[in-house]
Amino acid sequence: QYNLLDRTNDKVLDYARENDIGIATMGSIAGGRLSSPSSVYEGVADASTTAELALRFVLTNTAVGTAMSGMNALEQVEENAATASRDDLLTKDELKKIEGLQRENEKLLDLYCTGCKYCLPCPHGINIPGNFSAMNTLKVHGLADLARRQYKRLKDGKASECAHCGECAGKCPQDIEIEKRLEEAAEALG
Repeated sequence: QYNLLDRTNDKVLDYARENDIGIATMGSIAGGRLSSPSSVYEGVADASTTAELALRFVLTNTAVGTAMSGMNALEQVEENAATASRDDLLTKDELKKIEGLQRENEKLLDLYCTGCKYCLPCPHGINIPGNFSAMNTLKVHGLADLARRQYKRLKDGKASECAHCGECAGKCPQDIEIEKRLEEAAEALG
């Protein structure tokens, strides 16, 4: 996993570069989070979409040989192919701007659920990604009313219904302590 929002593998990439080891990264568009327009990243670089910026960011790292990105529409395939075909990488100034934005957004990494759904199915019907999305709306964006509405719309599968069976433990590629974070979501949003 390596993208604009998650750079926890920077040291691994540095090691790979120093030792001439090829690297293929996953999650270039952060599980789709960076496929939507973002006022935060608007104007940071010569990119027509946030997804293009995200992919160019990954490809600018010389340790990355292949940047994988999940796609579910022909337009996404075409955009990603066009981006990967560009000769220009991000400039040092553009990377500095991104670094500044990343320092401001480090709170995103506190509960970094990409919505991949590897934690599902839950035998008790808990909508784990839905609960975490509502929690991020609260914690990252500070939108308490919207977060509570998102939580309420879950109808069933709310964090407060978690039976702590442990079925989801260890399934998260982001190493989120799911049961603990569901407790926090139930307390904050319930």
